[in-house]
Amino acid sequence: MKIRGVVIPSLVCLLFLGILFSLEAQMGFGMRWSRQPDLEVVARYDRDGDGRLGERERRTAREYVRTERASQNLSTGSHPAVPLKSNPATDLQQSAIAAVPGYFDLYDETVLRTLYLRFPDPDWPGELADFFKTDVEVPADLIVDGRLYPQVGVRFRGNSSYFMLGNSLKKSFSISIDYLDEDQRLYGYRTLDLLNGHADPSFMRTVLFSRISRQYIPAPKANFVRLVINGENWGVYINVQQFNNDFLAEWFGTTDGVRWKVPAGRNSGGGLAYNGSDPDSYRRSFELNTKDNPEAWDKLIELCDILTNTPIAELEQRLSGVFDIDGALWFLALENVFIDSDGYISRGSDYYLYQDSQGRFHPITHDNNETFRYAGGGGPNRWPSSDPMLSPVGHEDNPSLPVISRLLAVPHLRARYLAHIRTIVEQWLDWKVLGPLIEEYQALIAGEVEKDDKKLYPYEAFAGSIAEASNGYGWYSTPSFKSFIGERREFLLAHPEISRAAPEILWLRHRESRISGEPIVVTAKVRPQESVNSVLLHYAIGDETVFTSIAMQEDGGKGSGTAADGVFAGEIPAVPIGTRVRYYVEARSVDSLGTTVFAPRSSELGARIFRSGVSAAESSPVVINELLALNSRSIADPQGEFDDWIELYNRGDSTVDLSGMYLSDRAAEPRKWMFPRGTTIPPRGFLVVWADEDGEDKQGIHANFKLSGNGEQLLLIDTDIRGNRVLDSIDFGYQRQDISYGRLPDGSGEFRSLYVSPGRSNGP
Repeated sequence: MKIRGVVIPSLVCLLFLGILFSLEAQMGFGMRWSRQPDLEVVARYDRDGDGRLGERERRTAREYVRTERASQNLSTGSHPAVPLKSNPATDLQQSAIAAVPGYFDLYDETVLRTLYLRFPDPDWPGELADFFKTDVEVPADLIVDGRLYPQVGVRFRGNSSYFMLGNSLKKSFSISIDYLDEDQRLYGYRTLDLLNGHADPSFMRTVLFSRISRQYIPAPKANFVRLVINGENWGVYINVQQFNNDFLAEWFGTTDGVRWKVPAGRNSGGGLAYNGSDPDSYRRSFELNTKDNPEAWDKLIELCDILTNTPIAELEQRLSGVFDIDGALWFLALENVFIDSDGYISRGSDYYLYQDSQGRFHPITHDNNETFRYAGGGGPNRWPSSDPMLSPVGHEDNPSLPVISRLLAVPHLRARYLAHIRTIVEQWLDWKVLGPLIEEYQALIAGEVEKDDKKLYPYEAFAGSIAEASNGYGWYSTPSFKSFIGERREFLLAHPEISRAAPEILWLRHRESRISGEPIVVTAKVRPQESVNSVLLHYAIGDETVFTSIAMQEDGGKGSGTAADGVFAGEIPAVPIGTRVRYYVEARSVDSLGTTVFAPRSSELGARIFRSGVSAAESSPVVINELLALNSRSIADPQGEFDDWIELYNRGDSTVDLSGMYLSDRAAEPRKWMFPRGTTIPPRGFLVVWADEDGEDKQGIHANFKLSGNGEQLLLIDTDIRGNRVLDSIDFGYQRQDISYGRLPDGSGEFRSLYVSPGRSNGP
């Protein structure tokens, strides 16, 4: 058998034929499954009202589910029992030995963590299969790093990744850490999604796409784990962050808003095209993941109406208040550059949608294991076989995908989208950049993949995924990473939509007046000046996500208003001291060249950030080294209370007297809490301050403010005599329960999630 000129071994041929057979089944039987609503079983059989089904309740519920499925001629396959091969004590011991000391981030891409699941009943595969696509979770114990997390809830998950495997036990899993104990977390997270590597023999596509996407848009994190079930090795899984309240808090600083899922196999109705005013016309394609209410459906229909029916000349103005246009263009650019064969650009589905607390919708990526491959797919928007490399403006005339066809019809939005394509290609689609990262990922998991007797593809498919020629493993024709990256880069950079000349922004800076109430001046140097039609300053004040745009004028670089050689200036209105300000600059040559360029290139997500009116010292021996904003049980203060805390570190060679210095969580109030007289910190020493709003005289040092678990700013401020300069500061985001945030190494490293270590080194 040959695929794109490559001979496929007989074993692989059989595998490929099996996939084709399964694909046929999926398009009939499997697609019928995907259109079935999940059965709501818990409320029907939850006799004790605890929101879960106990063992007896589940036995009765299984019979009901089997009867219902049989009446619809649906089956989840045959899944034999799996006997226990070890005991809990062994799992605890082994997981403790394998633990990574010193720090941990659940989604650290350099760590292969082992998760030990223990089901009490050997029939757990059959029970999970029977409850597939219901709201029932099966309890199990989870052991990680020598710690037992009792009674987590487990489900089989997926659609293609479930049905395309037949009776294989290497299914994908969803795990609720807080199933029994609503406060239980695994390194701050309440849920896990473990993917089986279906359609990706390398296991790496989702992790790579996630890492790149997070540079430009909110996107789920992903890494690798090893799974052991009842003492038996289940091999490597892709650990992907769920799109839930934890995700919202990390990226948007809130858990408010409305979450939607646009599942696969819903006839492409999820492309956000207007389909009338009846909510039932949208329920077939969109799943509301938060509380169902008529207003949520009305807002979704309004978005579709604006996208589809607004005149192009008015589209941006009407859409900007209800849709994250820049984020959507990055979303499309990422899917296009890496050719997602199972997403919005191919099927109009398999993505998430979030309406934030301000009413703006944001598309969020989902299920990106079918990226880094030639264009294809079985969806209604399938690309022709003559276009395996996919045009960067593919589907620009497709009315069922208005996020593409309508936005790209606006000239400067089309230019913005193409600029984002160029940025991704130049920053990431380069073997010199991605090659070492891919090789690092493969080296991390290779040993476990080779030992895995349940993996879905031969080890040769995994080993050859980096540099060997295209092969038939997985879906469609799957190129090696090196082949794809080289071919895709060459194709895009040579494409006439991408290869047009674009202006450059050589530098960008801002300057604040020393006079209170004066605007903030932003200047940028642009080249070549003669081809630029306009230069725009985009800025956002406070934590609002919506940017305001104003035209910049030619300027001498000092706010003089005189002509200069490509230097442009614009003004951000005066804001109160300590206000968070974001800005970026755009130089357009849309009228002449059809291009635009941004500084920083990642536009809104990568915008420059500063705090108005806050001056900083050039250097300080004492820095903020670690903090814990959600302390429930990790370490108590001298009074036995689990309070927030801040750790300082003296990286200098001399003792530093902190008397008269300040800590604050508000830049607008830099002198919020003063260190007591006589407070010192020795060289290479640590000092812990309890942030508990308690200024009373008690053992230990206690500040008069607490830290916010949703994130805020923390500042170390110099004395009054030295002008209250900022000695050190950190803007930290959403924090996790009993997981600290600190520098590694001490005093100089970047902040990251850590095991708590107040008063001692953050290192291993």
